[in-house]
Formats: sequence, C-alpha cells, structure tokens
Amino acid sequence: GSGFRTIVINPFKLDEIQTKNGRQLSCPMRTLAHEMGHAVSGWRDEFQGPTSVISLWENPVMTPIDGVIRTGYDFGK
Repeated sequence: GSGFRTIVINPFKLDEIQTKNGRQLSCPMRTLAHEMGHAVSGWRDEFQGPTSVISLWENPVMTPIDGVIRTGYDFGK
C-alpha cells in the first residue's frame, strides 16, 4: 500500500466519552485527533492503558485545547 489512510468523521455526531470528570460529549476536533491516532499507529480500539490511541494521540493533542482528559472506551455500548 501507499501508506495513506482516509479518515472520515461526522462532525455532527457527538459521542459521549469517559473522562476524569465523568461522562462528557466529545467535539469533532477530539474525534479527529483520535482517528488520526488510529491512522498513524494502525492500532485498534482494543488497546487500552498507557499505550492506547487515547493516551498517546488523543489526549496529548486535545487536553491542552479543551482541558479534558479522556480515560477509556465504552465497549459494548
């Protein structure tokens, strides 16, 4: 392959996410940061903890912007 990946998000779909301050709605920028982490790393959402897309891509990009620290996934929702 070329190494390129296509990221498609719906900017009008706001997901609830687990954060240090309880459940909150995500914003489109956070969704994009998360999906960019998947595109760059090739990781799936099954990986959690300190080496997850949330920990290594989404939070470092978004926490300085929105002050939110996401803590995990909602599997099985």
